[in-house]
Formats: sequence, structure tokens, C-alpha cells
Amino acid sequence: MIPGFLKTFYRYRFLMSQLVLRDFKIKYKRSILGVLWSVLHPLFMMLIMTVVFENLFRMTSSGSMNYPVYIITGLVIFNYFTEATTSAMSSIINSFSLVTKVSLPKAVFPVSKVLSSCVNLFFSLIALYVVIIVTKERITVHHLLLIYDFFCLFLFSLGIGFFLAALTVFFRDMIYLYNLLTLAWMYMTPVFYDLSIVGKDMINLFRVNPMYQYISFARNIILYHAVPSESQFLFIFFVGLFMLIMGYFFFKNQQNKFIYYI
Repeated sequence: MIPGFLKTFYRYRFLMSQLVLRDFKIKYKRSILGVLWSVLHPLFMMLIMTVVFENLFRMTSSGSMNYPVYIITGLVIFNYFTEATTSAMSSIINSFSLVTKVSLPKAVFPVSKVLSSCVNLFFSLIALYVVIIVTKERITVHHLLLIYDFFCLFLFSLGIGFFLAALTVFFRDMIYLYNLLTLAWMYMTPVFYDLSIVGKDMINLFRVNPMYQYISFARNIILYHAVPSESQFLFIFFVGLFMLIMGYFFFKNQQNKFIYYI
């Protein structure tokens, strides 16, 4: 199944690149600042949350916690996941003219949406490193391991995206339900607070949250200048791979029914 997916991915790579380019142009059409918003948005969110939550959670950049870097790391990763899965969710219903008239593997549409979000992720990383440099956080060679983290996050996001893209064809309410789910998911993930404020009986529940693991992996590298544990390396990869396999399997088994519901 996965070899077939990779073969399709490679065969239609040009089409997907054009779809990604189209999404990029549409997103910033008639925008004065254009792509600069992908840099400014996480910066503004980081500033707002720092002002609101830094004293509330007793985390100060002058102490052991560099709160601006802590929060923007979580925001960049969680925002990518939210954007990638949300855009993939509507990829089939928004491309109904192509789906119904052109013979194409339907999987290219959610894949192109998740790839489009990777472009915005790249610009968000600029914002992250601006904050790292301004706050004088040390940059080490371990930062190269972030590539692995983002690759695993890509697999996880694509798997979720496949599930959502298929489900939304049959249940349009998924668009509204998922907005609520991502909001709840964000509060269940230590994006702007530290896990230490969570009760001991809840910590293990938080740790099985995949988004916590992806964010924690990055923070271990950026904030604590440490190589994540071997178990964390394995966890983020196999969760991402498992979700991709399950999501693609579900999508592939439902795709022939799409034409009757779009």
C-alpha cells in the first residue's frame, strides 16, 4: 500500500507542485504584506501570549525558562499541524470539478494541501529563529534534528488529513466539529504552559498526546540543547507512520464513493 502511495506521489509530483504553487498564490492574493504574514503571525501570537501568560504561569525569560522561545516553538508546530489538517480536510470537496471530470488519483489533493502548509512552516521557522537570536538562545548542531521532527510531523499530519478529507465528503459537519476539536487539542497540549503545572495523575495522559511529543522533541533541542531520548525518536516516527498508513488505507477504501456525495 505505501509503495503504491509513494509511486503515485512521484508520478504526479509536477501536478502537486502546481497545486502547491496555486494555493500559495491564492493565499496571499491582494495582500500588501503577502508572505510576510507567515513570519509576522507567529511573532504577534508569541508576543500576545507572552504578555498574557508569562506571569500567570511564573515563567520568565530571565529565569530557567526562555518563555518567548518556549511558546513560539509550540505555536509554530501546532499551527502547522492545524493548518495542514484543516486544509486537507476540505481538499476533496473544494476540488470537486477536478475530482468528477479528470481521472486523477484523489490522494494528490490532500497531499498537496499538507505540502502547501510546509511552505508556510518554512516562513514560520524564520520567525522562530528571529526570536532565538534576539533572546540569545544558543544554536547548536542538534538543531539539524528538527528536520527529523518535522518529517515525522508531516507523516502524522498527512495521515490525519487523509481521514478528514474522506470523512468530510460524507459529513460536512466535520468542518465545524474539527475546529472545536483542534481548540480542545491545543489546550490539552502544553503550547503556552509547562507540563509541571499539570497534576501528577494527568501527566501520563498528556505524554501520550502525539502533539506534545512533537513539540517536546523540538523544545529539548532548542531550549535544553539536548538530544531527545531514543524512545522519543521512535515514538514520533512510528506514530506518524501508523497514522499515515491508517489514514491512507481509509481514504483509499472510501474514494470510489466520493463522486456520489460531492
